[in-house]
Amino acid sequence: MKITTPVAIERWTQALRVLRELTPHERREHFDMKYWGKKTECGTAACLGGWCALDPWFRRRGLIGKWVGDEEKAVLDFPKKTPTEFFNDCLEGPYIFGECAVSYAGIVKMVKAHIAKLKKHPRE
Repeated sequence: MKITTPVAIERWTQALRVLRELTPHERREHFDMKYWGKKTECGTAACLGGWCALDPWFRRRGLIGKWVGDEEKAVLDFPKKTPTEFFNDCLEGPYIFGECAVSYAGIVKMVKAHIAKLKKHPRE
């Protein structure tokens, strides 16, 4: 199901908020685009989609991540929609929810560019 441009802009803007709310330590040590989310010895590591799935704003809208497996080595699973499905409803969003070697700063740049593109070329 495709969604409207305003809803897509809202989702990507909220994703940018989630990124900005990560602490400097989380950005360096716990932002990892190779995993939806996993428990590590020093806390949670996740990609943009995983961090969004743990955020209340996204959870209220159906992007819900659940921890499965041993508590110490749990991984994030998605009983309803994966981040790829949730964001690809957003009118051909950038493909950033797979194993990619993009840094925190690179993901922020991609999300900002996509928001600007949606604002410049809205589609209904």
